Amino acid sequence: MKVSHTHDDWREIIYCGLENQQIDFKGPQDWNEIGRVGRAKFARHAMALANTIGGYIIIGVSEDSNGNPTVYHGLNEKQASSFDPSNVGQTINRYADPAVEFDIVRPVLDGKRYVVFVVYPFKDIPHVCGDACDDELQRGAFYVRTPDARSRVAYRASELQRLIQRALRNQRQLLGRMLRGILYEDRQALESNDDEVFASLVSRSRAQALQRLGSIAMREEPLFEAIVYPRRILATRSLTEVRRVLEGLDRPRLQDFPRSGLHQSGTIYAANESLRGHQLRADGSPSSYWEVYQAGMLYCAVPLELRDGGILAEDILRLTLVTIGLAGQFYTSLN
Repeated sequence: MKVSHTHDDWREIIYCGLENQQIDFKGPQDWNEIGRVGRAKFARHAMALANTIGGYIIIGVSEDSNGNPTVYHGLNEKQASSFDPSNVGQTINRYADPAVEFDIVRPVLDGKRYVVFVVYPFKDIPHVCGDACDDELQRGAFYVRTPDARSRVAYRASELQRLIQRALRNQRQLLGRMLRGILYEDRQALESNDDEVFASLVSRSRAQALQRLGSIAMREEPLFEAIVYPRRILATRSLTEVRRVLEGLDRPRLQDFPRSGLHQSGTIYAANESLRGHQLRADGSPSSYWEVYQAGMLYCAVPLELRDGGILAEDILRLTLVTIGLAGQFYTSLN
């Protein structure tokens, strides 16, 4: 989870242009004026994010006519200062059991101030709602954040199973750290949150792919999606080194990934923590999107063509093999 007090570090998150499983936007408002129900809504989002993979609640951005959060109002000084961490925390955690762990930062971008809740994933057991509030909160409910950016009660068996599995995993990690501390007193047992980091990167890549390929290609049509990452974050690799390795690959070459052919043109560009690329068809429409992070994760999304109501098996096989080939070369080159 990012919790930076450097303003420009928040640009990519605040300007991402859509809500997702990790990001929720709110228009300008004053914490002291939104009332009991308005504050309960924040508690619902906070519990849902914490029970999933963590995330951000950004205040100061409204929706445009298409329903996308792209109207960047910012907050005035009175509104921004009303989100005092102690007051906000006292209210949110009156509903959440155990207490939700979060930070509040106030970055300034392009002369406008925003408030960002940085909500962390639960560390021990999931957060249950301890009190009801009108139609916003149900007592005894577990809230989760869905891929379509809703914060709702976990009512599916698979959602409850994921909560239980995450809690058990956290307990195993805690037990492992305790045992390492007992057996190796001269070594520092480091708590790894690599899985949460990679999950966060996946959400960010999907958001970028949605912007590049469009909602129809990502949500309504067949889609080939590949996500590959190592067991641990590649903390010592610079983005320059990652780019050098990628551009030195052969069979497939980066410019031919994920599709090669005369009608594909590739573009590569750098973001803060990753390299991104996309291919265009001859008519200028996007045909693929990929992203490689300096942390070591590879993401690729390719809309699939329907032929006679089906997908060609050779298309799936070709995309799978070329992705495995590029990923294998990439990780081998990085040792």
